[in-house]
Amino acid sequence: MKVLRKALAKAGQEVETPTDRSAEDDRGEDGLIRVGGQDFILQVVTFPIDEIIWGALARGEAELSGDRARALELLRETLRHKNRRMASSERSSVILVIDGRNVSSLFSRELVTAYLKKYGAPEKEFGFAQIWLIGPTVWTTIRLDGPDAGTSV
Repeated sequence: MKVLRKALAKAGQEVETPTDRSAEDDRGEDGLIRVGGQDFILQVVTFPIDEIIWGALARGEAELSGDRARALELLRETLRHKNRRMASSERSSVILVIDGRNVSSLFSRELVTAYLKKYGAPEKEFGFAQIWLIGPTVWTTIRLDGPDAGTSV
């Protein structure tokens, strides 16, 4: 969450922590954030969402290789996974954080450009307020949606 806050601030957004309530984990709220005076729920999903990959990793057997097409598939499945688990009426108040700290080398402007070219604007399809690809640092963090898509800060 710290990296997202720094990225938002670096992008010129006013970022605060709401003090009137706390995130409710049992409601799927991973955090709360106030951006530009508006409150949002933070939802974090680990990238990639592929359970086979993570099972192999847990056994010390993971090997992930592929091209940009495979990275696009993994990103698309991550978005679809989160989309299926949330009512459409809730998504407009959610900033989706796709946590790719373990595979941040996959996150790039080129990946975002390729995603937008192949699938179109994810905010229109899925309805999340914002979608961020989060790496281990602000410099490896890229926005996937909106007019600033592909912008790393």
